[in-house]
Amino acid sequence: MTKKISYSRMKKVTGTDEKTCTTCKGHGSIVQQVQTPFGVMQSQSVCPYCEGSGKIYTKDGKQLANG
Repeated sequence: MTKKISYSRMKKVTGTDEKTCTTCKGHGSIVQQVQTPFGVMQSQSVCPYCEGSGKIYTKDGKQLANG
């Protein structure tokens, strides 16, 4: 059994700055915890700020799209 997967590579554009995302600290995902009467409920999701890449790209002080 074989399964095809698709992916895209990100290429750094000259003149851009790359910084670690401060929201997810470079992990690409965030963990949210909620206290319920039954205990702590935890969920993990893709970081909405860096879109899961863990990096923020800027050029001339403006944030570029990470996709």
